[in-house]
Amino acid sequence: MVDTWTGPKSGARYNEYLASQKYGQAYVPGQGAGTALKQYTTAQEDAAKVAQAKTDATRLEEINKRLAPVYNPLTELIGTQKKAAESRYATNQADVKTIFGALSKVADADRIRIDKQFTDSIAKQQMDLAARTAQQRSETAAGVAQAQATGAERGAGPEMAVNPISVAAEEGISNANAIMSNWQGLMQANQAQAQIDVNNRQTGYGQQQVGALAALSKNFEATMADLGTQEAQLKSQIAQATAAAQEAYRQGDAEAAAAAAKAAETYNLQLLKNQGSQNVANTQAQAKLQGIQMQQQGASARAAASGSGGTTKKYSKDIYGFQQRVGTELRDANAFNNIADSVDQAVTLATRRKLAGVSKTDAQLGVKAKAPTNAEILSAWKSLGGGGKYLTYVQDYLKNYYSK
Repeated sequence: MVDTWTGPKSGARYNEYLASQKYGQAYVPGQGAGTALKQYTTAQEDAAKVAQAKTDATRLEEINKRLAPVYNPLTELIGTQKKAAESRYATNQADVKTIFGALSKVADADRIRIDKQFTDSIAKQQMDLAARTAQQRSETAAGVAQAQATGAERGAGPEMAVNPISVAAEEGISNANAIMSNWQGLMQANQAQAQIDVNNRQTGYGQQQVGALAALSKNFEATMADLGTQEAQLKSQIAQATAAAQEAYRQGDAEAAAAAAKAAETYNLQLLKNQGSQNVANTQAQAKLQGIQMQQQGASARAAASGSGGTTKKYSKDIYGFQQRVGTELRDANAFNNIADSVDQAVTLATRRKLAGVSKTDAQLGVKAKAPTNAEILSAWKSLGGGGKYLTYVQDYLKNYYSK
């Protein structure tokens, strides 16, 4: 690898070295300017990817900061509503179970109360009937005894085998017992029905609890589904807003890149134009300087030729002599000026043709186009319409008097 250049500062190898230096690459002779550019381009692309990733992350953070005041309150509200719905569901579920649990306990107490109420009532009625029956029989017996004693005192005759009073009393007791039996049966039937009613109510409480819990669960699920839909819509809006902001950034990048590319293209084009103009100006200036030098160098030759006394027309070998010869042979005093002006135009055209072959990369490296050859200038002169009687003199001018 070469870190310094010691060879001639021209040619393909030197251009390769300049490329490696410009792109920060170690130069290997023969690698070609394109290798350094490719290595540099790859490194730049990798660095650009890392930089773009950092830029994207920074931009996303900035986007999130801008969106937070808009969407965070809504997101937090949905989260709060979800927690409130869950809390209400748990509370209501517990309340339903507590209420119907209490009702079930009331049913158990109702069974005991109903049994005691009917049992106590029947027992009391039976005891009351027994007491009344005993009292009735005692009073009947006393009345019969009194009647018999009174009859005996009055000579009522022999005692009756069956006392009608006793018969009537027993008949009344019998009827009371029958009524008591019927009433007891009715009370027991009512007791059984009351127990059935309690059982039915308890079963109903269980069914109502199941229904209430099912309705509560359904309402809870509907509420959570609605909140989930709102949350999904909100996330979609956030995603759309984020994407729109990122697209705006990308659009700005694209516009900036396009503007930069246009500016670079304009700069490179102007650079080439400037180089071309400079080269043309340098070439023309060199030609004029050379002409002046040749005029000075031929002054003595002209003096010698004029003082020789010869009869043959001779012209000095300098540019001044060439000017005299052209004017005389073409019989046109402006012939030399026409030739010089047309060659200057041809030089400009030939130089531009050379510049067109210089790549932008070489131009950026400072590589300049070589000066056009006489053949290239003559070709440009012909393409501008030159030819005819001026061709021989233009060829002579380029070969002997024009300096690049």
